[in-house]
Amino acid sequence: MKARAALALGIALVGLAAPRSATGQTPPVASSAPAAAAPSAPRATGSPERTGGFVAAGLGLVGVGAGVYLAIDAASDAGTAATEPGLCGTAICTEAGLSLGAEVRSQRIVAAVLTGLGLAGLTTGALLIAFAPEPEPGPVTVSIAPVPLPGGAGVLIGGAF
Repeated sequence: MKARAALALGIALVGLAAPRSATGQTPPVASSAPAAAAPSAPRATGSPERTGGFVAAGLGLVGVGAGVYLAIDAASDAGTAATEPGLCGTAICTEAGLSLGAEVRSQRIVAAVLTGLGLAGLTTGALLIAFAPEPEPGPVTVSIAPVPLPGGAGVLIGGAF
């Protein structure tokens, strides 16, 4: 892939003898040319496939993270239910223990679905990024502009390639 870069270089020639008025002060510099601004950076010309790939991979990463979090939380709740005497610590579970067990099963299902969807999103994103078409390189541009400065002058050189 060819990358584009922008370059701006300013050269100031300060300290040149400027004409002085009868009072001994340097008159203000007048210029008919507008002051040149640094060239703006070239716009990225990424393909929609690459953009979609990054979005899909980002959403997939969020899905995997949420699924892992829910799986860890479900494992913690299952451990609490198994060791807590007021829940299922004995051979018989209480109503609260049965309720917690149902919640753990639901969390495990949601965790598995989120993790699977997240992995699918990561895979889709990686494939879109890997097989996206290369963006076309833009034109090479060079600009040179004089810049008046108090007590001297300057040159602004810029380019994009």
